[in-house]
Amino acid sequence: MKLAAACLVFCVCARGSDDSARVLKRAQQRILDRAERLPNYTCNETVDRRYFQPAKPPRPGASCDQLGAAKRELEASDRIRLEVKVSDGKEIGSWPGASHFDSRSIFDLIGGGTFGTGPLGTALVDVFGNKGATFKFQGEEDKLFVYHFDVPLSSSHYYIQAWGNWRPVAYSGTAWIDPATCDLKHFKMLATELPVETEACQTTTDVEYDRVKTGRGDFLAPRQSTLHFLRRDGTENETSTEYSNCREYQVESALRFDDSLPAKDTQAEKPRPPLTAGVAIPLAFNVAIDSGSAAAGDVIQARTRKAVLDPQSGQVLIPAGAIVEARLTGMRQGMKSPKYVLLSIWLERYQVGGVWSPLSAVLDSKDRIENGRRMIALRGASVPLPSGREPNAAYLDTLIFPAPKHGYILPQGFETNWITTVAPTQ
Repeated sequence: MKLAAACLVFCVCARGSDDSARVLKRAQQRILDRAERLPNYTCNETVDRRYFQPAKPPRPGASCDQLGAAKRELEASDRIRLEVKVSDGKEIGSWPGASHFDSRSIFDLIGGGTFGTGPLGTALVDVFGNKGATFKFQGEEDKLFVYHFDVPLSSSHYYIQAWGNWRPVAYSGTAWIDPATCDLKHFKMLATELPVETEACQTTTDVEYDRVKTGRGDFLAPRQSTLHFLRRDGTENETSTEYSNCREYQVESALRFDDSLPAKDTQAEKPRPPLTAGVAIPLAFNVAIDSGSAAAGDVIQARTRKAVLDPQSGQVLIPAGAIVEARLTGMRQGMKSPKYVLLSIWLERYQVGGVWSPLSAVLDSKDRIENGRRMIALRGASVPLPSGREPNAAYLDTLIFPAPKHGYILPQGFETNWITTVAPTQ
């Protein structure tokens, strides 16, 4: 009987437009109940970002409306894959397959560029759990109830970064709610009165939600979101995010994302200590890397082309043919002539005798010189430094290729040379 009653509340939330207040209240309750369970869930994100430049330089003093109406051209794009969860009221992330979530800010992890958090759940709490927010029923659209909302600056937790500082902004938006289930289906936020120091005109976030099956029932999760960011210099960024594999786990301390099994004999299978700095590692990639589908966050494999030797003793440290795992930490395509593809690669570990050991290395100087030659071929292209790093460290792990056609495929067997470094503390 309890199950039937629960189903009745879930399946028959309202019967007509006169129930708009009751639908909104029930939807708020469901969203706040969901917020309490949010830390028990994690989702995968594939983030595609596109960067637009104005077709013509904007007139001095042009208004935000004028800038928004001007034509723009696609300059570059990049792609990122992440795993995200909510912890202590904010979204944190990791690269896919990592054994734990990164202790850094998710913005530091992705290394710059336009990115937004909130669609997983924190934005909903700031609207539907905010006593300062006001709602107004707008009517019915495609069998969904439509509500306009406003969140004043005094009640807002929507922050935009300006020169390293985060500033709260007022915003408004629209929510589309299914009156039959009281589930949120579509959510749009708009912030237009942005502080001048943000150098931005407006930002909009558009999110579609759906229910996904989990181990113990279902969960309201974002399906896709789009973030638009218009700057006062006329540039515009569009960030599209697809959400997948939203799932529940029970014990965070036991959370594990890789598919490897624990070692049967941990006594005999301990990782080797980190290699000393200055050891040469010649690699060949096992698979091709296609800029049309690759993303920062992807794990790629390579093999040592020959034995890795200790430069002092000549001892074999890593045999020839050993597997080395690396991760793409940047994948950017320049769309305007001259076109290019930029790949940032971070070596993570190598395998000997079935045991994985940590690895830290940068590109050999010869490969960096070759990158310099490619840069000469790209003269005139706007190639930003990867991950916001300083110029003297920009290309220690980054490969750049001219791409006369759209995209680029780094072929299977592509050879690179690396030199070990002292492992970073982070």
